[in-house]
Amino acid sequence: VSIGASPINHTHTPEELHVSREDHTHTPEELHVSPDGHTHLDLKNQSGVGFRNNFESGEVDLWVSNGESIAPMTSEQFSGSQSMYFTSNRTGLTPSSASASAYITIPEEVALVFAGKSIEVSVVAKAHPTASMTAPEFGVCYATNDVGNSGWVTFNPGAEWQKFSFNYLVPFPSNNGGGRDILGIWGDTSGSGLGVIIDCVIISLST
Repeated sequence: VSIGASPINHTHTPEELHVSREDHTHTPEELHVSPDGHTHLDLKNQSGVGFRNNFESGEVDLWVSNGESIAPMTSEQFSGSQSMYFTSNRTGLTPSSASASAYITIPEEVALVFAGKSIEVSVVAKAHPTASMTAPEFGVCYATNDVGNSGWVTFNPGAEWQKFSFNYLVPFPSNNGGGRDILGIWGDTSGSGLGVIIDCVIISLST
């Protein structure tokens, strides 16, 4: 995946991007997490979900590890049969190199619907039950193919499942293409080989 140069070249704080931090435990029903474990293109239902990945069978293979570690966790799932433990040994990742982290490609038909609109990017995450394996901070980045990205938005995982979200206005593609966007996850922004447990990612049109 080729990520073009972006005018955003630093890691963003939640305050810069108006990131919402939610500090209570969510149920699958609150998050509209489907029990069938499949990625959905569903832009018209009440939940407004445009894309999601629950790390179930057939969905994990859609992720590109890029040398990072993505390991299943069957004892720490929020919904479905498993979650995933993302770790990273990399430091200094720039937003324009989001594809250097673990990432998933957003289907082109979904990415083109997002173009020119504000989206909400959410991950359901928690700390590893073993404190010495938990990253104090992890990052999430929505990157377009050629016209910019959200920057790395960072979060601090807690002991309980939480939904971490931020909003991003997706630019229109340039004449050079577009529609091949990715979502990157940086499991440990310190690059210490620690990580975060993530159960699902959800991208929806902002309401």
